[in-house]
Amino acid sequence: WKLSEEKAAYWANIMAFRGVVNLALEKARAAKVCKKSTDAKVTLYLDEKAQAVYETIKDADLEQLFIVSKVDVSTGAAPADAVTGEAVEGLAVTVEVNQDPKCPRCWLHHADIGKDAAHPELCPRCAAVVKAMHLSYRRKVTFRRLCGYYLSGLYILFVFLPSGYNLHLFPDIQKSRWCLLRSASGKHPHNIL
Repeated sequence: WKLSEEKAAYWANIMAFRGVVNLALEKARAAKVCKKSTDAKVTLYLDEKAQAVYETIKDADLEQLFIVSKVDVSTGAAPADAVTGEAVEGLAVTVEVNQDPKCPRCWLHHADIGKDAAHPELCPRCAAVVKAMHLSYRRKVTFRRLCGYYLSGLYILFVFLPSGYNLHLFPDIQKSRWCLLRSASGKHPHNIL
């Protein structure tokens, strides 16, 4: 299996841009501008040479590839504190904290959070996913807390069950929730949550 020359060049260009962005993110972390890349807004300053390379990758989802909340592109002059790299000639990158609200599901900042009436706390992408799964986000958060915060309690529950009992954790699709059931050998399980 081998990529075509065109696809290989496409991915090489993406990785070159990503290398310069990662360098800028590391410098921003060291300067305590932002703690995580998901909190960052990256601005790419392109001259004519970098613009030609950017044109080959402009259709890519750069936010996802760079693992940042927002990518802006400017053909203007770069500020003096912009980071440049050797991978892409004519590219300069600045990093700042994204001030948009943060989605609690994907942890990315997005300007359109709150526009979906059914899921006002989620970004449009996450709201669409939760709708497609026919779940209430609040119930999913409850299950996440159950697994994350109360894991030690569940472990104790597993350890101190009488012999012959089993615990079952499974999704209840009809009620859009998770169930934790206890059953004795050969008996019908019942919900203990």
